[in-house]
Order: sequence, then C-alpha cells, then structure tokens
Amino acid sequence: MSGLLVNIMRMLLGFTVAFFTAGAISVVFSVTSRELLDPSTPFWDNFGLWTLYSTTVVAMFSTPITMLAVIYCEWKGIRKIIYYIVIGVATSAIGFTLVTYNDSHIVPSLNYLYAAIVFLMKGIFSGAIYWVCAGRFAKQSGSVRNIKKNIASVLGPVLELRPASTAHSQLQLSEDRWQEKS
Repeated sequence: MSGLLVNIMRMLLGFTVAFFTAGAISVVFSVTSRELLDPSTPFWDNFGLWTLYSTTVVAMFSTPITMLAVIYCEWKGIRKIIYYIVIGVATSAIGFTLVTYNDSHIVPSLNYLYAAIVFLMKGIFSGAIYWVCAGRFAKQSGSVRNIKKNIASVLGPVLELRPASTAHSQLQLSEDRWQEKS
C-alpha cells in the first residue's frame, strides 16, 4: 500500500475516533447524574443513537478547522500531545462562540459556564484521542510494516500482546491462573 494512502487512512481513523469522543462527551454532559447511574433509564438505550447525531454535528462544524491544523502538523512532523490538545480546545472555543453568539444580549449565567466546560472537555479529550490514534505518528513513513508496529505499540500494553513464540506459554499460564481462581 502506498505510504501516502496509509497516512491518510491513519488521519481519517484519528478524526473518526476524535469526533466520536466529542459526540459521546456531548451526550454524557447533557443528562443528569441520576440518569447516568441508573441503568434502567432510557438514556442507555438511546446513547449510541444520540452519540451518532452529536458526532455528525461535531464533524460538520469542526472538520475544516481541524483538517488545516492536522495537515500542518503532518507537514511539519509535530508529534507533541499539547499541540493536539490546543487545537482541540481552540476548535471547541470557536464552536462555543458560534453557538452562543446570538445570545450576546443575555447576561451570562451558570448555563453558559456549564456549556463552556462541556466544550472545553470535548476539545481536551478529542485532541488527546486524536494524538493517541494518529498524531504521535506524524510524518512517519507510511509503510504497512510501520503501521503494524505502531498499532502494536498502542494496543500492546492494553491487550498485553506477546510475541508469537511465547503465545502458547502465555495462554497456558492464563488458563492455570483462571483454574486457580475457580
């Protein structure tokens, strides 16, 4: 696969995961804590659908700004997490300004503070998630071998991936531990 195509796919994956993160944060902050903690509320039945709706809105309005910033950091090879968090916060600040622009005649209240916090959280977490998925690999060679190595470095600690030669012994050790607990 072409290096450029692999890099574009990595960036699109990062955008997708970051947009879903922002959408999920919007949905979680839109309900009360009682609804979050009670599994019998309809919130959990509709969480996925509401996240999709919110993700669509987030993606439509933040793609142009973030696309320019990400293309710049790919071009310059910027891999620092703080850069992506600042981009996320700046994009969220622009979104918050656009949402509250027509309400400038209203005295700011706690509702505005709450909305500002939601937008701030969306920016911080989306920027960090983009960095985890794609930003820390900026300007790397886009070979499939490098992508596999990068995926293993991201998911390895989470999934406790081991080399294939020790896979059988690790599986046996896991089975022994499970039988001891039973």
